Amino acid sequence: MTTNRWTTLLAVVALTGTPVAAQTKPMEHGGGGMMGAHGMMGSQDMMAAQGMMQDMAPGAGAFLAAADPLGLTPDQRKSLEALRTTAQATRMAHMQAAMAARRSASEALSGDSPDLKAYGQALQAAADEMVQAQVAMARARIDARAVLTPDQRATVESGMALMGAMRGGMMDSGMMRGGTMPGGR
Repeated sequence: MTTNRWTTLLAVVALTGTPVAAQTKPMEHGGGGMMGAHGMMGSQDMMAAQGMMQDMAPGAGAFLAAADPLGLTPDQRKSLEALRTTAQATRMAHMQAAMAARRSASEALSGDSPDLKAYGQALQAAADEMVQAQVAMARARIDARAVLTPDQRATVESGMALMGAMRGGMMDSGMMRGGTMPGGR
């Protein structure tokens, strides 16, 4: 494998390890991103959200971050930027609707006469919005992948396979279960 091919592969591997971070902008304070009806999102909710996001394939943001190693053309960059912008707006709209539904669920239980029916309906509405957000992001990842050439897709797939092998090695060594890296403490 040539040095250029290794450089490209390593760049893609680094980006596919954190595809969501590369696809989205960080939440700013006060933006309501990780806030629930009673303040910060619970640790179980946060871990579930991170788990869903970590398993996603890379999308427009990751491809744009690897634009030079992938050799993206100006037209590809423009298409991916448009896909990323649309996906972010769609995801945020669904997430905000889900958070509003969670607040409604919380309100349904407050007061002297909690309404379990309204609580269940509000939670279902929140869940539906989360599903719609995930489907929209999956659609955006599929559309972003379609912008790439077959060679670019092969490079991304090689990087993802290498990242998967690396993750498997970490699991086998016990690193993910509190173990240490080879040579570590």
